[in-house]
Amino acid sequence: MTRARHAKFRRPAYTRPVARWTVGQRLKNDAIYRVIRATLAVARRLPLPLAGALGALAGRLGAWIARSESRRAEEACARSLGLGQPEARALARAAFASLGRSALELCSALDRPDALLGRVSFSPEDRARLDAALAERRGVVFVTAHLGSWELMAWALASMGYPIHTIAAPSYDPRLTRLLRRLRRERGVRSIWRSAPSAARRTLSVLRSGEILGALIDQSTRVPSVDVDFFGRPAPTPSGAAALALRTGAEVVAGFLTRRADRYDLRIRRLAVTRRGRDDVTANTARMTRAIEEAIRGAPDQWVWMHRRWERR
Repeated sequence: MTRARHAKFRRPAYTRPVARWTVGQRLKNDAIYRVIRATLAVARRLPLPLAGALGALAGRLGAWIARSESRRAEEACARSLGLGQPEARALARAAFASLGRSALELCSALDRPDALLGRVSFSPEDRARLDAALAERRGVVFVTAHLGSWELMAWALASMGYPIHTIAAPSYDPRLTRLLRRLRRERGVRSIWRSAPSAARRTLSVLRSGEILGALIDQSTRVPSVDVDFFGRPAPTPSGAAALALRTGAEVVAGFLTRRADRYDLRIRRLAVTRRGRDDVTANTARMTRAIEEAIRGAPDQWVWMHRRWERR
């Protein structure tokens, strides 16, 4: 086989083993990977209610262990929502519990997704908003946040026949990237990895094909960003979703899946965007962020307050 043909079958860089790891890093990352695989194996056998309860317990335990993240979450809750210390502490712990519950529920449902998908409510009105955006045949930029169960939302949309692709950052461990890619594909969700050479071409192709491109834009990350208001403070926010909508003419919606007792509500809203020039990237990113803030205010115990949201990365 020629070198060119070898190159054709070479793994993408973001899924290859990491040669720069030290011996210590490799041992640590190997241990983390084995724990994750073991957790998946056990969680697949758990009844869904038990998985949710254990996940919430693990989240609360994580809040106790990760003291600095817990303090950060408490401070963010207090400052953003005007809460006193006891209320902020309770809300921060609830956010950790929500994160753990959602994660273990997903693991439990890997082999029986209908058990979890059956808990998702998608009203005719919300479905009609998404269908109307798709009917424009310009593609849909679907912005969302780390709120509720965002991964389950992608599963749900794919199970309903919606063509969903998500922009994602590869894990620090290529094995976890490959694992996540496979698990998403099994549910009909296609991932576009930010660092892949073909990422820009694929994102444009998705929108030009009239399909859905999902993007999480509620965190401060190492991507092109603009400062917009978020809970009364300027926060660096990824601007790629707004730039893509401006470049391609795609429709824009904001969607969120939040828990209500033992069920999840999938809500969709269409966002009006301006398309006059480059300055509209900032204005449209601000509109998207306002929609995210409103959704978080509706379910503040289900957002990742422990993230360094207002710090530039």
